[in-house]
Amino acid sequence: MLRILFLIFTISLIGSTHVSGEMNIQSSSEDEGLHFAGYLLLFFAFLGWGFFFSLLGVAAYLAIRQFRRPKRPRNPVRCK
Repeated sequence: MLRILFLIFTISLIGSTHVSGEMNIQSSSEDEGLHFAGYLLLFFAFLGWGFFFSLLGVAAYLAIRQFRRPKRPRNPVRCK
């Protein structure tokens, strides 16, 4: 019951701040430079995350490939 009340409170709080935020939006020519900087920042963020996920994907691929066909030594050590 407490979770449901907390969820309702959170949704109403987020909704009320969103509605009040829409009232204060004003478009001006000074903010146009900000959009370019934001898009440039997003571009570099996507490049960074893309590089990270590509490294993660290659590492997962190599790990799965190694576990499917483990390496066998040519001259295994034998205990007497």
